[in-house]
Amino acid sequence: GAGDWTIDTGTVYEGSYSSRSGSISHNQSSDLNLTLEVLAPGEIKFWYKVSSESNYDYLQFLLDGSLVAEWDGEVDWTEYSYNVPAGSHTSSSQGPSSSGPLPPCRFDS
Repeated sequence: GAGDWTIDTGTVYEGSYSSRSGSISHNQSSDLNLTLEVLAPGEIKFWYKVSSESNYDYLQFLLDGSLVAEWDGEVDWTEYSYNVPAGSHTSSSQGPSSSGPLPPCRFDS
């Protein structure tokens, strides 16, 4: 993406840190990619918060390049979980400058 995600200490769900999408302009995105080695099937779980223009700017969650879920508008902290098969996977979050933050992901198998 065009803008780097940053560590945020001001807006957190729990703990001391979260991540926030980078500063961008129109028709750009800010990407955060994590590579996961999943030894047994399980769930990816994370909390997200969105403040973006409804029906225009989206926070997106992708797994291995495929869109899994997206959110827009004003969404307070909400937990999301997704079943993941065993194997190597890339988890990605893409968002406009006003989306996020996401705290660290949790994987339960």
